[in-house]
Amino acid sequence: MRVIRADEMGMCFGVRDALQIATEVADPTVVTIHGELVHNAIVNDQLTLAGVFERNAGADIRVIDTVCHPTKRWQSAMVDLLRRVDAVVVVGGSNSNNTLRLVELCRQHGKPALHVQDAGGIDENWLSTFETIGLTAGTSTLDQTIDEVQHAIQRVSSCQNKREIGR
Repeated sequence: MRVIRADEMGMCFGVRDALQIATEVADPTVVTIHGELVHNAIVNDQLTLAGVFERNAGADIRVIDTVCHPTKRWQSAMVDLLRRVDAVVVVGGSNSNNTLRLVELCRQHGKPALHVQDAGGIDENWLSTFETIGLTAGTSTLDQTIDEVQHAIQRVSSCQNKREIGR
């Protein structure tokens, strides 16, 4: 089984910048984060441990809803990836809209998709039915998590190859 990584995936500059700003605040008690800063349980747990969490619930809030350029590039890279693979593993939070959009793109193009949050979500039986697996991730996904998922897929592939040789 081959694994092909999407050209664009993982944390975008906006997520990296937001995390850097949040973690560099001298007094986390003055920071207000409504909802999740990122759709990534590992990062959200780290922010909680650092003391960065929702405060000032009555503060004046302005919400701007945009789809950033990196998200558009991730989606374009996904369409390119879909031409080269049998199925795709999409790594990202279960409540991440852009990750869910990547899964939806797979299905719109007739490609099976497995949505996982981390390497523990890899399904050996699902993977075993495909020769070439694509790998992509949402914009809140840590590079380390993507690498761990890729290694898990490669371990499954290696085990399958050994079983086939032993037949």
